[in-house]
Amino acid sequence: MNQITSLTTDPKQQFNAVISGYNTAQIYIEYKPQQFGWFMNLVWGNFSVNNLRLAVGPNILRQFKNQIPFGIAISGVGNIDPLNQTDWVSNNGFFILTSDDVAAVE
Repeated sequence: MNQITSLTTDPKQQFNAVISGYNTAQIYIEYKPQQFGWFMNLVWGNFSVNNLRLAVGPNILRQFKNQIPFGIAISGVGNIDPLNQTDWVSNNGFFILTSDDVAAVE
């Protein structure tokens, strides 16, 4: 499990996540103030997911577990979803899960 520590308070952020033993995933997150939340687009090879709302969970990509060998976990103080633009630096964590991590949370 690798935490993405480079997240800031910027409303639009893009980064690459190294998937151990595989290609890099491109992740774009955006804060939408009208929705009071963060949303993610992810591209990994031919797989993509768009406008996925980021919420606290052990693997928010679980529904795709038969298509991808990794996951994403979101943590939060008091298990509160990232609702504010500043939450990545103050309250929430964004983690890339390996295939072993995904199996452990199953």
